[in-house]
Amino acid sequence: MFGVRRAFAATFIATLGVTVSTFGSLTPSAQADPEPCFDGGTLDFNGDGYTDAAVGDPYATVGGKAGAGRVVVLYGDADGRVGQGARAVLTVADLGATPHSGDHFGAAIGTGQIDADYCADLVIGAPGENLPAAPDAGGIHLVLGSKDGLNAGYPSQHITQADAEGSAEAGDHFGRTIVVGENLGQDTSVVVAGAPGEDVGAVADAGAVHVLNFSDSILVQPRQVTQNTAGIPGAAEAGDQFGASLALGVDMLRDFHSWELLVGAPGESVGSLGAAGSVTLITDIQGYPPTGTWKAVGYSQNSPGVGGVAEPGDRFGASLAVGSRNIYNPASVRRVAVGVPGEDVGPIGSAGAVNLFTASGSGLHGATYLTQDSPGVSGAAESGDHFGASVAVMAGTTWRLAVGSPNEDVGSAIDAGLVQVFDFDHVATDSALTQNSTGAAGVVHSGSRYGLRVVALEGKPERVWLIGNPYHATGAVHVVSVGGVFTSRAWLPGSGGVPGGATRFGWSAGGHDNLG
Repeated sequence: MFGVRRAFAATFIATLGVTVSTFGSLTPSAQADPEPCFDGGTLDFNGDGYTDAAVGDPYATVGGKAGAGRVVVLYGDADGRVGQGARAVLTVADLGATPHSGDHFGAAIGTGQIDADYCADLVIGAPGENLPAAPDAGGIHLVLGSKDGLNAGYPSQHITQADAEGSAEAGDHFGRTIVVGENLGQDTSVVVAGAPGEDVGAVADAGAVHVLNFSDSILVQPRQVTQNTAGIPGAAEAGDQFGASLALGVDMLRDFHSWELLVGAPGESVGSLGAAGSVTLITDIQGYPPTGTWKAVGYSQNSPGVGGVAEPGDRFGASLAVGSRNIYNPASVRRVAVGVPGEDVGPIGSAGAVNLFTASGSGLHGATYLTQDSPGVSGAAESGDHFGASVAVMAGTTWRLAVGSPNEDVGSAIDAGLVQVFDFDHVATDSALTQNSTGAAGVVHSGSRYGLRVVALEGKPERVWLIGNPYHATGAVHVVSVGGVFTSRAWLPGSGGVPGGATRFGWSAGGHDNLG
């Protein structure tokens, strides 16, 4: 079955005239199909029925090349805990390429089922990758799962903007953000990669996103979207950084049961207010053939029903998260969180805020405006906390929201970092997590920036928050188990089977945000 589908996909792509570069030749008829992962899932790379994880370490030295980067894969096993089995390391050398200084392979990670074998696949960003005459143009790497694990079946693929309806140019940083959506009964799965440093014409750093549809593992429908694309609200302006954050959801704007995309442009000017920030909701990104005009809606803090007011430097949209209890039910309400880490709270500069929304097929509807001065929130808004620098949403019996404040001072420890977890629907209660919380890396210390990244990973049976702490020594991830069945713990390089040689382990982490 899978060989037939690959042959069809190859014929389809040849008809379209689309090309993609690979590490190794991807000739579907020339090799046997790997055994499918019928027991797999969107978080299971090797189809053994256990939940796996991947953690980026993009500043790691590889082969003597500083900042070449790596990804640590943490497989699950029979005890049911996320990522507590075998470990493996992926670098570009494992994918048939040569590491270079400053590639930052692993700066962004996306996971999901892309091809047809039911194993989860991994998409890795290398936004510092140099291409001919284009330093820091960036690239992404598609690494396919298999019964034998990642990169043990079909060859990996290396994709640049030239393969994705764009041009690779210096400083684009393609692959700085990545999200993955599996096939929803449509013809394709989808990968979206941001290039927030993209120049649009003569407009520097306006930003772009590349929507990549895959038939099985073959790229069939790449499209570049900027704020100058027909149907996208606003206009490309210098420093917008459109694509600096991304999130996928279903049926937020229209009930078409295909993926819809949220794109953050935290550098966007709202009127004359520089870097106030915006978020664009784009529908029907899996539609084929392309209609030529996208359908989208834009939001800022000046939009009706949105909490707060657009101000210079707010950076609304610097972080994004979407959650749903059931992506297959169009009537299921989605929850959306938008970070505003530069928000001033009264006279307190860059204290930060989060705007919370619901969505049920007619766009985003403002629900709550949350700061550290909101009733029931522990602590207080302080200058430079950057509350909302990272956000994640977890579905379940109770909706939960995690908000990172990586520059929070904890006691006398400057920029130690804090993560607060809320009941999404009743945000007046929270729990506060720091480096000295149960299972975390250790004692709170200055400059560790705990909570720089927060990911909701909803495995079976364990659901966890993965809290990145990349400035703790050579990096750490706090695995906060939700529900009380399992114990929270830390993944530390050089300990517990996690390979050493790290530099900023925990800079990124792969998981699915509440795909139900």
